[in-house]
Order: sequence, then C-alpha cells, then structure tokens
Amino acid sequence: MKMTSKGHRKRHNYSSFDVITWLFVLLLAWIPFPLGANRPLPEAFAGVYLAVLLFVWVVFALYRKPEVRLPGQIVVAAWLVGVVVAWSWIQAQSWTPQAWHHAIWKIFDGLDDGEVSGRISINAYSPYGAIFGLGIPVAAFALAYVLAARKHRANFILGSILVISVGYALAGILFNLTGWVPFAELKTSKEISSTFVNRNHYAMFANLGLCIALTWVLMPLFQAQSERLPLRAVLIRAVVEPFERRPRVTAAAGVIMAALIGTFSRGGFLSLFAAIIVVVFVGIAGTRLSLRRATQVLIGSFALMIVVMYFIGGPLLERFNDIGNATDLTTGARLSAWKRTIELVEQRPWLGYGNGSYLDLFMMNNDLRFKTVFDHAHNDYLELIAELGLVGAGALIAALGILVMFVGRGALVSRGDGRAIALTGVAAGTVAGVHSIFDFGLAIPAVAVTFAAILGVGCSDIAHRSTEAEP
Repeated sequence: MKMTSKGHRKRHNYSSFDVITWLFVLLLAWIPFPLGANRPLPEAFAGVYLAVLLFVWVVFALYRKPEVRLPGQIVVAAWLVGVVVAWSWIQAQSWTPQAWHHAIWKIFDGLDDGEVSGRISINAYSPYGAIFGLGIPVAAFALAYVLAARKHRANFILGSILVISVGYALAGILFNLTGWVPFAELKTSKEISSTFVNRNHYAMFANLGLCIALTWVLMPLFQAQSERLPLRAVLIRAVVEPFERRPRVTAAAGVIMAALIGTFSRGGFLSLFAAIIVVVFVGIAGTRLSLRRATQVLIGSFALMIVVMYFIGGPLLERFNDIGNATDLTTGARLSAWKRTIELVEQRPWLGYGNGSYLDLFMMNNDLRFKTVFDHAHNDYLELIAELGLVGAGALIAALGILVMFVGRGALVSRGDGRAIALTGVAAGTVAGVHSIFDFGLAIPAVAVTFAAILGVGCSDIAHRSTEAEP
C-alpha cells in the first residue's frame, strides 16, 4: 500500500472485479491439489465454479461497463473454438448423413429387437463430456482476459501462479523425501510428481510456473541488449541482476527447477529448453540487435542448457537413450501408440472417431501385443486428429496458434512490464506446444486452466496496454 504525506496508509478501494480476481486465483491454487482435477468430481466443480465466476463478472460488467477490447485475432480464435464445439456436438447426433456414420453402429443395429441410430462418433456420449472439458480452459482464458485489462490484476494473477507453482514444487519435494502422499493414487517413487498422478503432467505444470519466473529473470538480459552494452557487460548483468533486483523470483525459479529435475520428464525438459530458446529469440528480436550479437546470445544460451543437462541430467539422458526401443509394441511405448493412431487416422481422416473417444478407439482396435492400455495417444495433435478429424483438429490448433502469435507479436513491440507479460505468454505457448508432442498434459484440467490463465493475461495485456480507465 502507498503512504500519504502524513504517514498514514492510503486505503485501496477494491472493486468487484478485484474480488472476482481473488476468487479466480483461489481456483488456480486449488485445482492442482486433487490429482490435477483429473477426476470427474473435481473437474465438474472447476467447470461450474468458472461458469459462476464468468456469470458474476457479466452481471457486474452490465452495471460498471468496463472497457474490454477484442482485437480481430481474439475474435477469430473464438469463432474457431466455436467451430470445434459445434463439430463435436454434430459428431454425437444421429441425424447426420448415414454415409458419415461409423461402421460400429451397424453391429448393434437390430439387437434386442430395436433400432440403433448411427453416429459419426463411436461413443454416443463422449463428445458431450469433451465439450464440457474444453469449456473449462476456455472459461479460464475468458476470465483471465477480462480481469487482466487492468495492469495490477494482470501482475497479481501471474504472481499468484508463480507462488502456487512454488508451493506445489515444495510439496512434491517433500512427498519425495518423506514418502508420504495425500492420495493413495500417488506413487511413492524416486520421481517427483507432486499432487499429479503422472510426473509428465506435473512437469508441464511446473514449466508453466517457470515460464513466469524465467521471463522476469531474463529481462535484465534484454534490457542490457537494448542499451547496446558490450557482450561481457551483458553477461555480467544477466547473471548478477536477477539475484540483486529479483532475488525472490530467482529463488522461486530455483525451487521449481529442482522439482522439475526430479521428474526426469523428457518432454518436460525438451519443452522448457524450447521455451527458453524462443523467449531469448523473441526477446532479443525486440531490441533490434545485429545478427552477429543475436547469434552469440542464442548460441550461448543453448550451450548453457547443454552444460546443465550434462551435470544434472544423468538419469534423464538414460531415458532419452531408451527412445530407440519405443517402436516395440510389447514395451507399450509412445511411438508404438503414435504409429497405431496414424494408421487409424488414415482410415477416417476427415470425420474423426468422436471427440473424447480415444480410449474407445484404442480398445476397439487394440493390438494384442500392447501391454499398456492407452486412454490417450500421448500426442495431443494425433489424438485431436483421430477424434475430430483434420478440419476439427486444425481449427482448435489454429485457434491456439493465433493466440500465441498474438502475444508473440506484442512481445516484439512492448516495453517494461508489458513485454515481460507478453513473453510469459509466448513461453507458456511454447511449453504447451512442444510438450503436447510427447504427452497429453493439456487434457489435465489443472494444467489446461493454468495455461489458459497465463495466455489470457498475455493476450489481454497486449490488447489493453493503452487502456487506463477501467473500474
């Protein structure tokens, strides 16, 4: 709080939108705890909670009339998501052309002396559940977008996510050291997974927190570059200033990084390294450096990551060496599932098998050599194409791509806090995009909601950075 000239504390007048922001942050803090909300009851609660918050915001907005800017990119992305929702609903309808219906429905036709109506989806109900699941991160994005129209709320949301991420990192380290876990489903092993069942899901969640911390840690590097300092001075500032000017953020990054190392997640580290490279590239691109200096910084960043991997990533490197056996169906590895998914997509590339129906698809076409049941393809892109078809999956991927490019373009022209917020959105988009190649982290509500919140704040800050008057 600010101090007045008489030494008295100046009271901050909290608006109804500030209260909604606090309630939103409470959800962000809670949702990772019950196994990442990867169970029907906590997922349903999160969906209803977000819907109520959105409704309350709309009610207050009708009275307060805040300025909400909607650039064309946001509108296009919203329409694309609407296309995905509409197509998912159509997949579950029986009035669609019979030629579109999957052949599985002919097997049930006539059983029990009744007629079974065919559908595009192999599961008549899974598209409805998938629509609800998609609505959760969409609602989180919308809330973050409208709430972050004011700078102090944008910073508060991102700062809260960082604190939350540190909390779950400490919890994961504690569980790993003591062997105690709050839920029976959590495995007590040498890998850290915090309150998530799968270490890879936690790795993606941890990386989202790291995106916030590392962006702020790297800001002195970009500021030094914009001042055209010698390379030696740039490196000194990049190493020293995070500890001097932002010690708490630097400490937070260290805690989260320690937990991430304990996950031994290949996708987690690859997506983090990709995010660092992209953030450094976008960050120095905004300073209009010479090609030579930009190349030096990029090579230096990549070399530093290689050194870190060499000293702390022994078990992780061993996991990378196991990729060569990943095509063996008897190992139940990812590449074998990808290969099988591609074969199924080739049979039905445009219509898909129904949103949310991957487990049914796998069980219906299970190769007996598989020793693992895949409820997800461990590749969100392949899974989306299998479920929605090329057009439906393309619409959803394009929507996310448009939003990430929107904040990326804003990061090139913004300065100060606005640039840091935009770069955080770029980093989160990179983490999500790369990690989704190897896993299905965005299918976990806690991960999806946290990612949507960061992206929503980033998009909102770019759209509203010149807005000053809003209640």
